[in-house]
Amino acid sequence: MATTVGDDAANAAGNPKATTSTTPSTGPSSPSSKALSPRSMAPKLQGLLPNGDTGSADKAYHVFISYRVKTDAVLAEKLCDKLKSQVVESSSSFKDLRVSVFLDKEELVAGKRFEDQFLNALVSSCLVLPIISADSLALLEDASPLRVDNVLLEWDLTLDLAEAGHVVVIPILVGSNPEAGGYRRFSSFDTSRLADFCVPDTSRSVREIVSTMFAFQGVFVDPSDVSDKIRTIVARLSTEIWPSFRHRWKNATEIAPEAVKRCVQCGEGFKDSENVDGACAFHAGIRWQEYQCCRREKPCVRNKHSATHHNMFPYSAFFDWMQRIIQGDHTREVSDLFRNLR
Repeated sequence: MATTVGDDAANAAGNPKATTSTTPSTGPSSPSSKALSPRSMAPKLQGLLPNGDTGSADKAYHVFISYRVKTDAVLAEKLCDKLKSQVVESSSSFKDLRVSVFLDKEELVAGKRFEDQFLNALVSSCLVLPIISADSLALLEDASPLRVDNVLLEWDLTLDLAEAGHVVVIPILVGSNPEAGGYRRFSSFDTSRLADFCVPDTSRSVREIVSTMFAFQGVFVDPSDVSDKIRTIVARLSTEIWPSFRHRWKNATEIAPEAVKRCVQCGEGFKDSENVDGACAFHAGIRWQEYQCCRREKPCVRNKHSATHHNMFPYSAFFDWMQRIIQGDHTREVSDLFRNLR
């Protein structure tokens, strides 16, 4: 079941005949990321990380903002300022951890290679926000196989990292604000208008990079007011993305020791950083002499752990939990029921 980013989260249209695409990827399938294969790795990354060893790279930024300076610099700075004011983790014994953002204008150091800096920052980030606007896409129609395009280079590497589970991608789909008509949401884009060749240092064609980026679940943004979208992005960052990467945070003194949670499906303890697909084993049906799902004692279903009850898929402990609520006054459990079922 795909996780949505927000109420108006949507897929941008890579298909010129449609306004939505297939269910998108929503994050790393496992926090224990795998190394990238040299064949699929962007050439520039091969130079920085010859062994593709991104799985052991420390995370120094929560968010990396990728944008076209000529068209989207104002929005990028607005997103950066708003995100930096948000808290990604609170603790009673530690100072609140605020969102750390890489924006080239603020983070690049004079005297060091520009490309090395932003590529290293990309590898060291948890979440990538590629800003996609009609104006930025129009500029890509003039791409040249002889001219380096740093935005395409960032997006190409982002796709490599996302495929290997090293970053999560949420495209920022920028609408327009015509003076007469008011805000208009970003609409579909005909990717056949883009070139089928690669620009220098990328491993995908211009068309493939943009089409693949459109497959990720994105957030529609009104450039005049980003406040509600900031809340949407930070909510997903703090509850879903950051917990998967916090064990790789560069400055471990900033964060409290990782908490051990109790799984409601299997009853075992787990840490978010170790909560990979298949970590939890449980029965899917009700026990009545024998389990209805498999009729054996050994758990027959595997999934991720969950610290709260839910209705995303059946598990035997859910039915036991519901029975306790029906048979007695369990105020807290009833409260959990209405908060977690959807």
